[in-house]
This record gives sequence, structure tokens and C-alpha cells, in this order.
Amino acid sequence: GYSKRDVNLEELGGIQGGVTDVSDQSGLGVRVDEIRRSFNAYVNERLRNSHSGYEQLNQFSKEVALLENTLLPTGSDLSTFIGEFFSSLQELAASPGDSAPRVVSLEKGKDLANAFKDYSDRLETAQSGSFSQAKISIGNINILAKQISDVNAKLKSAGATASPNDLLDTRDLLMKDLSKEIEYTSEFGNRGDVTIKLGNSGKGPVLVSPNASLQLRAKITSNADFRYSFET
Repeated sequence: GYSKRDVNLEELGGIQGGVTDVSDQSGLGVRVDEIRRSFNAYVNERLRNSHSGYEQLNQFSKEVALLENTLLPTGSDLSTFIGEFFSSLQELAASPGDSAPRVVSLEKGKDLANAFKDYSDRLETAQSGSFSQAKISIGNINILAKQISDVNAKLKSAGATASPNDLLDTRDLLMKDLSKEIEYTSEFGNRGDVTIKLGNSGKGPVLVSPNASLQLRAKITSNADFRYSFET
């Protein structure tokens, strides 16, 4: 999380005497005026947005791949069982007096029913796993938000003439880690403290203010649509 820094030097003025004296300019040299930190708010915001976008798509890809493997396993997907069941019914309709097609149809019906139950169990497991992952991510968000809030407090209490570069580096590193968990926008105060709002519109709920941080929670609002809501 270290940011490159450079030193700004200023010349020490000569000792001034009376109005008729010549000022002494010898041997005074320079002194450190400021240690400047290489930082570009726009570039860092773009970097964090890229992290958020990548992590969102990466997690979505993993969830979709898991769902695809669950619903479409090679050679044993649900459509296969449905096709075999209706094929057996066609054979039964062609030979209604034959007991063999009837037995086959019953067995294919049982296989189809078991397949539906198996898929239901798999989807419930996938849902539970997704929700558990969401809770882990929200726990990480709450920890990072609290840490950023603590850095805000230290930045606001730092001396007016101090250059808290270490704190600013820590702030940026925490914000980078937070961007891997959730999408947000940021605004910086005069002392380097940051306000973080959820979403990419700049008008979302405040997660971290200059004086405090809010905690997120997640819950399943409906078993039918598997949606999540976040509460402050």
C-alpha cells in the first residue's frame, strides 16, 4: 500500500541586519518544506471501480457455472429424465395391453420424480451456499468500514502541519480492499478523511462518514426469488 513520495525543499532566508547592513546569505542552505505523496483521486477511483466490476463479474461467473453444472450435468440433466419418461408413455400407448411398457413407464416416472427431488435439494444447497458467501462478504465489508472510520478519526486529529502519509496509504489500501467486496463512490475531506456511499451513483446510502461507519446485514426476503436486502 505504499505510495511514492518526493520531498519539497525550500531555501532558508539570509539573516537580515539593519537598513545599512548587507544580509548574510552564506551557509544557510535549505530545509524540508513538505513530503508530498503521489496520489491521483481520479485514477484511484477508476482502479477501485475496475476492482469492483471484476469481482462482481467473477463471482457471478462462479455462481452461474455452479448453477449450470447443477441443472445441466452431462447426460443426466432434467430434460433427459423428462424425455425418457414421455418416450416410455408413447411406447405404452402403442402397446396398452403389454405389461412390460407399463412397468418401464412406472420406473421412468419414479426416476423423474427422484430427479426433481434431487434438483430441488441441489438448488436449496446452492442457495444456502450463496447466502453464506454473502454473509462472509458483508462481514468483511463491516470490518473494513470500521477500519476506514478509525483512520478517518486519526486523520482528523492529526496536526495541521503534519503530513500523515502513512495514514493516507492505509486509507487507500483499505478502500482498495473494500472495492473488492462492494461497489461504492468516495468523497475526500480537507484532512484526507473519506465519505463512502454505496452504489455507483454517488447518491447511495452512506457506509462510512467522517465521524462514523454503519453496519450492513443481509436476509432472504423470499424463498421464491432468492433476493437479498441490506440494512444499515
